Amino acid sequence: MRGHRIEPGEIEAALERMATVTHATVVLREDVPGDQRLVAYVVAQEPFDADAVRRALGEELPSYMVPGHLVPLDAMPLTPNGKVDRGALPSPDSGAARTQPAVAPANALEASLVEAWQRVLGVDVIGTTDNFFDAGGHSLLVVQLHRLLGEQIAQPISLIDLYRFPTIASLAEHLSPTGTDSPALDASAERGARRREMMRRRRGG
Repeated sequence: MRGHRIEPGEIEAALERMATVTHATVVLREDVPGDQRLVAYVVAQEPFDADAVRRALGEELPSYMVPGHLVPLDAMPLTPNGKVDRGALPSPDSGAARTQPAVAPANALEASLVEAWQRVLGVDVIGTTDNFFDAGGHSLLVVQLHRLLGEQIAQPISLIDLYRFPTIASLAEHLSPTGTDSPALDASAERGARRREMMRRRRGG
Protein backbone atom coordinates (compact mmCIF):
# COMPACT_ATOMS: atom_id res chain seq x y z
CA MET A 1 0.00 0.00 0.00
CA ARG A 2 1.52 3.30 -1.18
CA GLY A 3 4.91 1.66 -1.65
CA HIS A 4 4.91 -0.34 1.60
CA ARG A 5 4.50 -4.07 2.00
CA ILE A 6 1.60 -4.76 4.33
CA GLU A 7 1.34 -8.01 6.31
CA PRO A 8 -2.29 -8.31 7.48
CA GLY A 9 -1.51 -11.48 9.43
CA GLU A 10 1.15 -9.69 11.46
CA ILE A 11 -1.29 -6.88 12.31
CA GLU A 12 -4.00 -9.39 13.23
CA ALA A 13 -1.59 -11.24 15.51
CA ALA A 14 -0.58 -8.00 17.23
CA LEU A 15 -4.24 -7.13 17.80
CA GLU A 16 -5.13 -10.56 19.14
CA ARG A 17 -2.26 -10.40 21.63
CA MET A 18 -4.12 -7.56 23.34
CA ALA A 19 -6.16 -8.64 26.32
CA THR A 20 -9.24 -6.73 25.15
CA VAL A 21 -9.34 -8.21 21.61
CA THR A 22 -10.65 -11.71 20.97
CA HIS A 23 -10.66 -11.76 17.15
CA ALA A 24 -9.24 -9.49 14.45
CA THR A 25 -9.36 -9.37 10.67
CA VAL A 26 -7.35 -6.82 8.69
CA VAL A 27 -8.15 -5.93 5.09
CA LEU A 28 -6.96 -3.42 2.53
CA ARG A 29 -10.05 -1.71 1.14
CA GLU A 30 -10.53 0.55 -1.86
CA ASP A 31 -14.16 1.62 -1.60
CA VAL A 32 -13.35 4.74 -3.62
CA PRO A 33 -11.03 4.16 -6.63
CA GLY A 34 -7.53 5.30 -5.76
CA ASP A 35 -8.25 5.61 -2.03
CA GLN A 36 -6.71 2.59 -0.34
CA ARG A 37 -7.46 2.19 3.35
CA LEU A 38 -6.09 -0.28 5.86
CA VAL A 39 -8.99 -1.39 8.04
CA ALA A 40 -8.97 -3.63 11.10
CA TYR A 41 -12.20 -5.33 12.21
CA VAL A 42 -12.13 -6.48 15.81
CA VAL A 43 -14.33 -8.41 18.18
CA ALA A 44 -13.39 -6.89 21.52
CA GLN A 45 -14.52 -6.34 25.05
CA GLU A 46 -16.58 -3.26 25.85
CA PRO A 47 -15.89 -0.41 26.05
CA PHE A 48 -13.67 -0.42 22.96
CA ASP A 49 -11.03 2.34 22.93
CA ALA A 50 -9.84 2.62 19.34
CA ASP A 51 -7.27 5.30 20.13
CA ALA A 52 -5.67 3.19 22.87
CA VAL A 53 -5.51 0.17 20.55
CA ARG A 54 -3.97 2.29 17.80
CA ARG A 55 -1.34 3.65 20.20
CA ALA A 56 -0.47 0.12 21.34
CA LEU A 57 -0.08 -1.01 17.74
CA GLY A 58 2.14 1.98 17.03
CA GLU A 59 4.56 0.81 19.70
CA GLU A 60 4.86 -2.62 18.10
CA LEU A 61 4.46 -2.10 14.34
CA PRO A 62 5.77 0.34 11.72
CA SER A 63 3.52 3.37 11.39
CA TYR A 64 2.36 2.39 7.89
CA MET A 65 1.02 -0.90 9.29
CA VAL A 66 -1.18 0.79 11.89
CA PRO A 67 -4.74 0.64 10.50
CA GLY A 68 -6.30 4.02 9.93
CA HIS A 69 -9.70 2.55 10.77
CA LEU A 70 -10.59 0.22 13.63
CA VAL A 71 -14.12 -1.16 13.36
CA PRO A 72 -15.56 -2.99 16.39
CA LEU A 73 -17.97 -5.85 15.63
CA ASP A 74 -20.16 -8.00 17.83
CA ALA A 75 -19.05 -11.01 15.76
CA MET A 76 -17.19 -11.67 12.53
CA PRO A 77 -19.39 -12.50 9.53
CA LEU A 78 -18.67 -16.07 8.49
CA THR A 79 -19.10 -18.10 5.33
CA PRO A 80 -20.94 -21.47 5.51
CA ASN A 81 -17.59 -23.24 5.95
CA GLY A 82 -16.70 -21.08 8.98
CA LYS A 83 -14.19 -18.68 7.42
CA VAL A 84 -14.42 -14.89 7.72
CA ASP A 85 -16.70 -13.54 5.00
CA ARG A 86 -14.59 -10.58 3.92
CA GLY A 87 -17.21 -9.48 1.42
CA ALA A 88 -19.67 -8.97 4.28
CA LEU A 89 -17.37 -6.74 6.33
CA PRO A 90 -18.88 -3.23 6.54
CA SER A 91 -17.20 -0.19 5.07
CA PRO A 92 -15.64 2.05 7.74
CA ASP A 93 -17.93 4.95 8.46
CA SER A 94 -15.47 7.74 7.63
CA GLY A 95 -18.01 9.69 5.64
CA ALA A 96 -20.61 10.03 8.36
CA ALA A 97 -22.15 13.45 8.78
CA ARG A 98 -21.18 15.47 11.84
CA THR A 99 -23.76 15.07 14.59
CA GLN A 100 -22.21 17.43 17.17
CA PRO A 101 -20.65 20.89 16.88
CA ALA A 102 -16.90 21.02 16.32
CA VAL A 103 -14.93 21.82 19.47
CA ALA A 104 -13.03 25.08 18.95
CA PRO A 105 -9.29 25.39 19.71
CA ALA A 106 -8.48 26.47 23.24
CA ASN A 107 -5.03 27.96 22.60
CA ALA A 108 -2.52 28.94 19.93
CA LEU A 109 -1.13 25.45 19.50
CA GLU A 110 -4.55 23.91 18.95
CA ALA A 111 -5.37 26.69 16.47
CA SER A 112 -2.22 25.88 14.46
CA LEU A 113 -3.08 22.18 14.50
CA VAL A 114 -6.65 22.88 13.36
CA GLU A 115 -5.31 24.86 10.41
CA ALA A 116 -2.97 22.00 9.44
CA TRP A 117 -5.71 19.35 9.79
CA GLN A 118 -8.05 21.38 7.58
CA ARG A 119 -5.44 21.83 4.85
CA VAL A 120 -4.41 18.17 4.74
CA LEU A 121 -7.92 16.71 5.01
CA GLY A 122 -9.42 19.28 2.65
CA VAL A 123 -12.23 20.20 5.04
CA ASP A 124 -13.58 23.55 6.22
CA VAL A 125 -14.48 22.46 9.74
CA ILE A 126 -12.56 20.23 12.14
CA GLY A 127 -12.89 20.04 15.91
CA THR A 128 -10.15 19.49 18.42
CA THR A 129 -11.74 16.21 19.55
CA ASP A 130 -12.24 14.83 16.02
CA ASN A 131 -10.15 11.79 15.13
CA PHE A 132 -7.86 12.37 12.15
CA PHE A 133 -8.53 8.91 10.73
CA ASP A 134 -12.28 8.99 11.27
CA ALA A 135 -12.29 12.31 9.41
CA GLY A 136 -10.82 10.62 6.31
CA GLY A 137 -7.12 10.54 7.12
CA HIS A 138 -4.86 7.69 6.04
CA SER A 139 -1.16 6.86 6.04
CA LEU A 140 -0.31 9.04 3.03
CA LEU A 141 -2.09 12.02 4.58
CA VAL A 142 -0.29 11.36 7.87
CA VAL A 143 3.02 11.85 6.03
CA GLN A 144 1.72 15.09 4.48
CA LEU A 145 0.51 16.29 7.88
CA HIS A 146 3.84 15.44 9.48
CA ARG A 147 5.68 17.46 6.82
CA LEU A 148 3.32 20.42 7.22
CA LEU A 149 3.55 20.43 11.01
CA GLY A 150 7.32 20.38 10.73
CA GLU A 151 7.02 23.74 8.95
CA GLN A 152 4.39 25.22 11.28
CA ILE A 153 5.13 23.94 14.77
CA ALA A 154 8.33 24.72 16.67
CA GLN A 155 8.27 21.53 18.78
CA PRO A 156 9.58 18.32 17.20
CA ILE A 157 6.78 15.89 16.28
CA SER A 158 7.48 12.28 15.34
CA LEU A 159 5.45 10.45 12.75
CA ILE A 160 4.30 7.90 15.31
CA ASP A 161 2.98 10.73 17.50
CA LEU A 162 0.31 11.36 14.87
CA TYR A 163 -0.89 7.77 15.29
CA ARG A 164 -0.62 7.78 19.07
CA PHE A 165 -2.45 11.10 19.42
CA PRO A 166 -4.96 11.22 16.54
CA THR A 167 -6.98 14.17 17.88
CA ILE A 168 -5.86 17.76 18.01
CA ALA A 169 -6.58 17.97 21.73
CA SER A 170 -4.54 14.87 22.57
CA LEU A 171 -1.60 15.90 20.38
CA ALA A 172 -1.62 19.41 21.80
CA GLU A 173 -1.61 18.01 25.34
CA HIS A 174 1.30 15.73 24.42
CA LEU A 175 3.26 18.65 23.01
CA SER A 176 2.33 21.09 25.77
CA PRO A 177 1.43 19.13 28.95
CA THR A 178 0.90 22.30 30.97
CA GLY A 179 -1.74 23.46 28.52
CA THR A 180 -0.19 26.93 28.42
CA ASP A 181 1.04 28.81 25.38
CA SER A 182 4.79 29.27 25.07
CA PRO A 183 6.71 31.81 22.95
CA ALA A 184 7.28 29.06 20.39
CA LEU A 185 3.55 28.43 20.18
CA ASP A 186 2.87 32.15 19.89
CA ALA A 187 5.33 32.28 17.01
CA SER A 188 3.60 29.35 15.32
CA ALA A 189 0.24 31.07 15.70
CA GLU A 190 1.68 34.32 14.32
CA ARG A 191 3.01 32.51 11.24
CA GLY A 192 -0.41 30.96 10.70
CA ALA A 193 -2.12 34.34 11.04
CA ARG A 194 0.26 35.87 8.47
CA ARG A 195 -0.48 33.05 6.01
CA ARG A 196 -4.24 33.49 6.44
CA GLU A 197 -3.92 37.25 5.93
CA MET A 198 -1.89 36.73 2.73
CA MET A 199 -4.52 34.31 1.41
CA ARG A 200 -7.30 36.83 2.18
CA ARG A 201 -5.40 39.56 0.35
CA ARG A 202 -4.86 37.32 -2.69
CA ARG A 203 -8.55 36.47 -2.82
CA GLY A 204 -9.43 40.13 -2.43
CA GLY A 205 -7.04 41.09 -5.21
